Amino acid sequence: MIAMLAAAAAFTAPVPAMTNDWFSPVYDWPKNGLRPNELLVVAAEITVNRNGYMERCTGHVYSGIPEMGPYVCSRLKLRNVFEPARDPQKQRMYGVYRNFVVLFNGGRDTDFPKAYRSSNFDIAAPAGSNAPKRGFFIQFAVDAQGRPSACSLVREAGFGLSRHRQVVDAAIVERACSELPRRMRLEPARDRKGVAVPSVQNALVGIAQ
Repeated sequence: MIAMLAAAAAFTAPVPAMTNDWFSPVYDWPKNGLRPNELLVVAAEITVNRNGYMERCTGHVYSGIPEMGPYVCSRLKLRNVFEPARDPQKQRMYGVYRNFVVLFNGGRDTDFPKAYRSSNFDIAAPAGSNAPKRGFFIQFAVDAQGRPSACSLVREAGFGLSRHRQVVDAAIVERACSELPRRMRLEPARDRKGVAVPSVQNALVGIAQ
């Protein structure tokens, strides 16, 4: 645990630099692929190169048809630009950015589903802590062998005008960082040639209800 939190503030994961939506329900809505009252949940995993551009994208479909994974990535590639990951000396590194796309093809009289998976992993909040209901982002270094270290809270989350500072109890962040190695199967980032390289990655942590 000490190794995971050491120099926690020194590494920073990539963050979106665009001022528009992450995924627009207007411009990016799939013309095909969503049946009436169907929920689409895609966990997008984006490798960001040292210049802040998308190197590759994988869409893990939690709800909906599998073809929606590549579709979501094809839309994200059109405009996604990032502030690149940085090491303790502020040098640019490869990074992996994770976030979710959630769409519901319901009518006016249909309620949005209340229960669905929209985090990389969930934790139980320590008793008495102030747990954010919508979850929070953590960041961590990952070496070329896929081993994590230097875990911390991502300072800001959101896009454009909705960007905000994350305020999360230290005990909750500590629990998320301690559970990270066993709750996520981490892979190293890979450069354009497919070679494994050190990176800084993020994850969205949910709060178990």
